[in-house]
Amino acid sequence: MDMKKFTLTKHDSRITELINDTDHKTLAIWAIDCFNRGRYLFDKNYPENQIIDKALDTLKLWINDKIAM
Repeated sequence: MDMKKFTLTKHDSRITELINDTDHKTLAIWAIDCFNRGRYLFDKNYPENQIIDKALDTLKLWINDKIAM
């Protein structure tokens, strides 16, 4: 898939508006929740891969003001 042509908000400008009007940390919490709903698929296909855990841990540190980005 050509990522330059792919946009999440392509068909619904309300999503763009929601993202633009929402605090980044709130969006990060939402992203973690979304990933966790389908996490079993990732874990099933990549049981040894720890990069997602590291990324989520880093994101949680940022949400809790323990690190800056």
